[in-house]
Amino acid sequence: MVVVGFFTVLYFYQQGAFDRWLAPFGLEVNPTPVAVGGEDGPQVTLTKAVRLNGSWYELYFTRPTYPEQRSERTGGLEDALIADIDAAQSSVQIAVFEFNRPPVADALIRAKERGIDVRFVADSEGLADPEEAEIFGRLEEAGIPVVYEETDSFMHNKIYLFDERVVWTG
Repeated sequence: MVVVGFFTVLYFYQQGAFDRWLAPFGLEVNPTPVAVGGEDGPQVTLTKAVRLNGSWYELYFTRPTYPEQRSERTGGLEDALIADIDAAQSSVQIAVFEFNRPPVADALIRAKERGIDVRFVADSEGLADPEEAEIFGRLEEAGIPVVYEETDSFMHNKIYLFDERVVWTG
């Protein structure tokens, strides 16, 4: 019963059934158009990102689209992350399991070119993915040190630290 209830609530959340009740609590629901492939070619659907602003934090929830395609991951979260990278004054430190967003890599390279201390820790399994390996190669060519975690366990971190005062995690 609990499992059925959980998936029922999750389904209705994904469908936007709770959006009107979120607004009084300071939640903004911003639909972002996303092209999703279908049997008859690309179809357009909506995915939503929900942002909660507090006095010292911003909390984001996303509604992913299925089947997910890397090329379809666009919108507010990535733009906000890139804005924080571009605003960094002294350092950007990252520890993540996967890294497959070229626009974020471009922002890190720009930060390094501005003289920002950029450091990266990643799981070595990412090197098995040609897209990730290419991105890590670009970072290293730009002079960004990348340390690879080499154990059999997953290094499943998702942490960005900006100027030792702003933290992104997920």
